[in-house]
Amino acid sequence: LQKINLTAGTNGLSTSYNKDTISTLPWNMVKKDIVISFDNDVKSIGSYMFYECPYIEFIKLPESLIDIGSYAFSKAVNLKEIEMFNNVYNIGESAFSDCPSLAKINLSESLTIIPKKCFYASSAISSIKLPSKLETISEMAFAYCDSINNIFIPNSVRFINDYAFINCRKLNKIT
Repeated sequence: LQKINLTAGTNGLSTSYNKDTISTLPWNMVKKDIVISFDNDVKSIGSYMFYECPYIEFIKLPESLIDIGSYAFSKAVNLKEIEMFNNVYNIGESAFSDCPSLAKINLSESLTIIPKKCFYASSAISSIKLPSKLETISEMAFAYCDSINNIFIPNSVRFINDYAFINCRKLNKIT
């Protein structure tokens, strides 16, 4: 395993990337499993930061983190678990989409919105605890999460948008 330590300044974690620039990220040049650690000054993970990174299995986000950009972990096909502290108040669209191995994630209690396609096609998730202050589950947030079998939706939720749980074939209990 190769260890990569990420800091807010030197690694540009708050920088947003796009599909054309992700090949320049250091972890996309490594062709073996990596362990990623964060310094406690990291407040934001930019868009596409770990997009299509097949070499990570576990991420422990720093306690200082408040924002995760769009597509930040999308298509990280071997990512199995994400540990998130309660300071994260914003997650971008499709941040964890198409992560077929992602089975365990604890969401921040500070979240009020699960964004569009946040967990789209992350088919290994079987259960998820939604934050108690959650107000909105956006369109297709959990679409094609084939393994979800039950979900507790807190009383704080005011909006569940179109297709939020479409093709969640094992979903048999919503409370």
